[in-house]
Amino acid sequence: KGALRFSRKEIKRVKSARRRLVFHMAEFAYETEDFKKSESIYRRLLAEEFGKLSKDAASLATYELGSSLYQQFNFKDAVEQYEKFSGEFSGTIKAPAGLLAYGNIIKNIKSIPYSERRKRASTAYQTITKKYPKSSEADGAALFYIINEYWDRPDEGKKHLKTFIKKYRKSDWVDAAREILN
Repeated sequence: KGALRFSRKEIKRVKSARRRLVFHMAEFAYETEDFKKSESIYRRLLAEEFGKLSKDAASLATYELGSSLYQQFNFKDAVEQYEKFSGEFSGTIKAPAGLLAYGNIIKNIKSIPYSERRKRASTAYQTITKKYPKSSEADGAALFYIINEYWDRPDEGKKHLKTFIKKYRKSDWVDAAREILN
């Protein structure tokens, strides 16, 4: 809390001062945990009530709409937003974060068979590590992939976690991997 949800680089991509203000209003609603309000504002942005959005601005609004829905435990609609995001905005600045969120949320949709949820999450994690290996989300995606794939095979999982710790020794995710091992 307290920090801006958008980086300067992201918000600069929203060309119109009016739309930037609306993005900040949505951001404020999110940060003050008024997720219904932030959802409403992002939906209005995407409906282009405040003017046409650039691809980058639309990707940011779609990603943040998914986050607002997730915070309301509306996993089904959040996944729909992240699926849309992954399809339409794969080359944008938020693409790795959208895929990571999708992979983490899809596992909560009980109406989808368990094996399908695991498969879809693993695919999202692998896409991040292959397509966006230098992104800040890549290390986390690699760890989540191991957890997701080897959850029911702990001995194999431990071997992969040890490899992860060696390969990503400077990663912020190493402590989490060590904690899982212990």
